[in-house]
Amino acid sequence: MTTAVERCTLPVISHVVDLISKGKLKKTYLQFAYDLMEIMCVQLNPAGKVYEAVVCQPMKFIEPHPALLATLFTLRSKGKLLFLVSDYNREYT
Repeated sequence: MTTAVERCTLPVISHVVDLISKGKLKKTYLQFAYDLMEIMCVQLNPAGKVYEAVVCQPMKFIEPHPALLATLFTLRSKGKLLFLVSDYNREYT
């Protein structure tokens, strides 16, 4: 699944990483990660309001990935063990 926020932010993150790689942006990847965390977690999500909205109406913010279910069943049928790692709050995941 992909959230609407991820769909918007991934191209921007990729572009910034590219700029850092080419030396066009004078930041380290770690500095960029801290900047991104500050913007996404503190400035855009004061007091957890974004998570609250997503938990109340998840289908408004989350787009199902058409191939995900089939992929998971295929992996399971081949004996693969899967686990989810997330930095989101427990209620959100």
